[in-house]
Amino acid sequence: MKGRRVIGAVLAIGLTLAAAPAWAEDETDAPGAKASSDKSSSTLGVTNFMVPPASRKADVAVRMKPLKPVMNVVLRKGTADGAARTEQSKDGIKTTLAGDVNFEPDSPTLTERAKQILDGVAGQWATDKPSGEVSVVGHTDSVADDAHNQTLSEQRAASVKAYLEGKASGVKIAASGKGETQPAASETNPDGSVSEVGKAANRRVEIRWKK
Repeated sequence: MKGRRVIGAVLAIGLTLAAAPAWAEDETDAPGAKASSDKSSSTLGVTNFMVPPASRKADVAVRMKPLKPVMNVVLRKGTADGAARTEQSKDGIKTTLAGDVNFEPDSPTLTERAKQILDGVAGQWATDKPSGEVSVVGHTDSVADDAHNQTLSEQRAASVKAYLEGKASGVKIAASGKGETQPAASETNPDGSVSEVGKAANRRVEIRWKK
């Protein structure tokens, strides 16, 4: 009888150990234990991670408006002897006649070289007639007094106008002079000496037109 009691006690202890909760083997998984620092838990071999809530702010799409580059391409060409230079851009066409090549010294008289260049301009108008009025403007350097330079610039522009009108009928041309008031280059070098190159660049007649 005593032996049966011992056997029963042993069986009761075994059943108690077998029914012990799994968390008894690991205190970190017991109820009330602190949450793991990695904010995850494991149940039956499945790991569950905490997922942050979705943002309440709507996605912001950055839209960039491409900028179209504004370009004014200028095409330049000139004669080998420097008698004329032509520039073409979206603003129109400008032909610049060098004063020293196209006019007699201190005079509005056209040289033979000037007539050749103006023949070429008039020939171009036969193909591409100007859409509006042609502008012919004379310029001088700062040598001599203002009144003399103003008169000379007007006379040279008038000479160019008269020649072109004789070659290109039906083209409206306006002539004027600016004297020395609109220089194209400095007439003084960095060391303070006179720039002959600058003065020569200022002695000119500009012809402007648009197709």
